[in-house]
Amino acid sequence: MCRGGRRRSGSAGRDHASHRSRRNSGELDQRICQGGQLEAARKRARAHGGLPVRAAADRAHAGIKPDRPEWARSAAAPNRNQGKPVTPKTILTIAGSDSGGGAGIQADLKVFAALGAYGTSVLTAVTAQNTRGVDAVLPLPPRTVTEQLDSVLADFTVRAVKTGMLGTPAVADVVAQAARDGRLPQLVVDPVLVATSGHRLGVVGAVERLLPYARVATPNCAEAAAITGRPVDDLAGMVVAAEALAAGGPEHVVVTGGDLGGDEAVDVLHGGGVTTLLRGPRVDTRHTHGTGCSFSAAIAVRLALGDPVPAAVGAAKEYVLRALSGARSWELGAGRGPLDHFGWSA
Repeated sequence: MCRGGRRRSGSAGRDHASHRSRRNSGELDQRICQGGQLEAARKRARAHGGLPVRAAADRAHAGIKPDRPEWARSAAAPNRNQGKPVTPKTILTIAGSDSGGGAGIQADLKVFAALGAYGTSVLTAVTAQNTRGVDAVLPLPPRTVTEQLDSVLADFTVRAVKTGMLGTPAVADVVAQAARDGRLPQLVVDPVLVATSGHRLGVVGAVERLLPYARVATPNCAEAAAITGRPVDDLAGMVVAAEALAAGGPEHVVVTGGDLGGDEAVDVLHGGGVTTLLRGPRVDTRHTHGTGCSFSAAIAVRLALGDPVPAAVGAAKEYVLRALSGARSWELGAGRGPLDHFGWSA
């Protein structure tokens, strides 16, 4: 349920499956390599599906652990409890569903898991959609949204919240009231207005209700233009829009430039009177569905882990870039497919 064909430079999916295989084969190798039986280690690792076998065995024999990207190390660190009780960082997403699994609640929960956080959710709307488009949208009643929100917040210590598709102004009022009451910490507002397919999913008035309570708002160029009433079709327009939106309440605004042309995807971060350009390579892929959802979800995780906003935004950009790159070879759906959230193809 994220928008309009953005090719966002952001960052990467966690190399979860292949890393797990390398880790398991490495652990196996370490148990039997003591007598110099390196070839036996390789054979045993091969039998257990190690990837890649030779590299894993050689690393284990040398006492070298597989490399992990910085974002993966820091995200997983809070859960290394060594047998002691631990409370995972808990994130809440308030958004609509995507039956195709590429965006919305489904994408958010994948990002939370990939980055080492526990995800909770409040559903605002049910959609029938796939990679080719949105076939139907059913907004949920405000009372149902309120009941979900109350239930989650009564039991979990939520460290950060992100919003996506709100559907109706009435639902936005429910969420805005919770924010006014101080119940939505570290709020990241992803102002979802249009799906990647072009289907309209929200109204500007609903988004505007939340912006004053956001620590970070993450509109793309089209959304920034709709909210500010100004054209946003180049870098200069992005800077003006970010400054204008920040004046309306959010602590920080990131106007994402994945929809604009060029070899780079440049995002504009504005906060505290400072404007920063975040540059990254553009990934040539049709699998861009859910980039906005994934970007904002990753920011929420990093904020929950204690990052300042600029660092959180930079880490999220890196994560989405890697997730886009990982999905380039996928054959999944006939339209704009999802990202490789877990780094399966990395």
